[in-house]
This record gives sequence, structure tokens and C-alpha cells, in this order.
Amino acid sequence: MQSSIGRFVVQILTIAARRPIAVAATAIVVASPVALGNSKWGQLDLMHNYAECFGVPGPEDERPAAHARVTLLASNAPGNVFTPQEQPKLRFQIERSSSEVAWPTTAEVHVIRYSMKAVPGDNWFPRLEPLERMPPVKVDLDGPADADWFDTEIVFDLPATFGGYGVVVDLGPMGRHLLTSVVRTFEHDVERLQYPTQSLEKMPPAVLERLGVQAIRKAVQFRPPGTLDAEPYREQLRQQFAELHEHKVTAAIEFGVGPDRTMQPMGRGRPHLNDDDELRAGKQDLVWLPEHDDAYEQYVYEIVAEHGWPKGPVTGVMLWNEPWEGSSISGWQADLPRYRELWRRTCEAVFRAREEAGVDVLVGGADSSSN
Repeated sequence: MQSSIGRFVVQILTIAARRPIAVAATAIVVASPVALGNSKWGQLDLMHNYAECFGVPGPEDERPAAHARVTLLASNAPGNVFTPQEQPKLRFQIERSSSEVAWPTTAEVHVIRYSMKAVPGDNWFPRLEPLERMPPVKVDLDGPADADWFDTEIVFDLPATFGGYGVVVDLGPMGRHLLTSVVRTFEHDVERLQYPTQSLEKMPPAVLERLGVQAIRKAVQFRPPGTLDAEPYREQLRQQFAELHEHKVTAAIEFGVGPDRTMQPMGRGRPHLNDDDELRAGKQDLVWLPEHDDAYEQYVYEIVAEHGWPKGPVTGVMLWNEPWEGSSISGWQADLPRYRELWRRTCEAVFRAREEAGVDVLVGGADSSSN
């Protein structure tokens, strides 16, 4: 079956019992409608013009009675990021809402190249604009009549034009569904660098390497030995730092609070008071008691000594996210003298790691410090 976007091959891979099996997949964006109360900034289906761009329902739109759910299971490229020599191969699952709903015999797959444009007054959600709609391709769906779900594989030719593409599956009476988005980009020649010039927030290291991005900001929670889940978390950090280093991604790590509230005054976060001496709603001060500062300094030293450059990916250290003196958005509502004391401890730990462990790690300012 030929078209300007190439040949699609659909194959029924698996027929299982009555419930689908959850399979993890790495993708730049996998869109699925969610309640607005659980939404996050950057979520694709909450961006402006989402429904119009892809021709699918928005997060609060009604679904047809014969609704289905389409879930990406696997991709042949990390993050769905494809170089010019590669073509997508996506495995996904179709689940119907009721066994009384008959499976369609065919579906259409639409590939839509799109852009994101800034919206005045909205810092978090851009506007999606379709740039090119490829001709739809019909595919056969030989779904078993008695199964509530089945897995399908699509292999297709992605256009050579660089950019982002939405992959939409149209199941007729079961509705249109954005399966995922994919990216066409050039191949990067990534070399290990101590101070790369381009950075992002935390993403899977294999995806960052494919995008040619070699630096991130990474949060590290203060979880000293003996506190809540300290040992499993430390092992998790080791694995994460090893993966970053393997993919030639450096990290400026940002120390902040962990989940153990016993280290905090009153054993809980402390909101500010209103004029009637009542606790205000909203963000809280989560800074630990000064009696834990020795443990904090040792914790910073051990992390930097073990994972600092060049043996590991850590090239810089920061303290807290947006430490405003007042109603911070990130859990810091202590005063500047307390912040200076923790910064002194942080610097001394890094300086000692430099001398004793031979690492080359910078200490610097904080995010959004001008606030």
C-alpha cells in the first residue's frame, strides 16, 4: 500500500485474555486525556489548539459510545527521535470500551507535521499549529471478535523534513486517537564534554544523546542514612548518574528536601501565617533543622566525590529551586541567613571533594535567585 508517506504494514501480534498488559515505552510525547486537576505544564493535550491540530477530542470532550483507547507500547528509537537513516516502527495496543462494540475492519493512520508557537500571556502552554497533513493511509485490522484488546504494529516512512509529527489513528466509529508524536532530526556526533553549551531539564539520557543535548539540571534529595528510603534512593541515584555518564550527559545537581518530615521543625512543613496568626494554604517551608546540617554536608561530599567529573557526570552544584525569601513556589520559605549557612556547608563539602577525591565540580548560584 503506497502513499507519499510510504507503506504502512499492520500486523496483529498478540491476542490475550480480557485485560491489557501494561508495557513501558519511552517517547517524547504520548498523549492521553486526563483530568485537568491532574495536569502538568507542557502536557500536549492541554496546549492551545490541540483538538483542532490533530482532529481528536480534547481532554474534556465527550467520547463516542463506541470509544476505544490506543496506547503506545514500544518504539524502535529512544524517545521516538529518528535520524534521516531511520524509519519508525511503533507497537501499540487498541482496547475497546465494551465487548458489545464490534471491531472495525480497517483504520486510517494520519501523520501531521506541526509546530509550537508562543501564546502571549501564557508562559506554559504554546499553541499547536499544523504545518503539513500527509495523505491518510488505510490499514487492515483483523481484530479477534471476542477479545477486548489486541496489539498492532505500524511501520511507515517518515518524511525527511526535520520537525515534530503527530501520529493519529482513526478507528471510524471508535473515534480518532493521537497515538504519539515522533521527531525527525539530524544525526549528532556526540563527544564527551565537561561544559556543553546546550542544556535541558531532566529527560531520558538516551533521548538527550539523540537530540545532541549534553547537560541537564537534576534534583537530588537530601536523604541521609537512616532516614526514609535513604538506601534505595542512593542506589537509584547511582544508576541514574551511571546512565547519564554512559550517554555523555553532564548534570548540574540541585540539592533540596527529601520525603522524611522528621527532620523538620514540628515534623511537618510550615506555611506562613496570615494576619490572624492562622496557617496559610499553599506552599510550605520544608527546610530541615540545623541539627542535620553536619549530615547534609557529608551527604553533599559523598555525592560529589563519587559522581563528580571526570569519573561521573556531575559538573556543578546548586542549592534549592527558586529559594525566594517569602512565599517560594518550591518549598523554601526560610530566611536568607539560613540559606547562607546551607550554602557555606555546600561549598565546604564540594571543596573537600575536589581536594580528596580529585573531582572538578563547580559551585554556583541558585535558580531564579533574582526573586
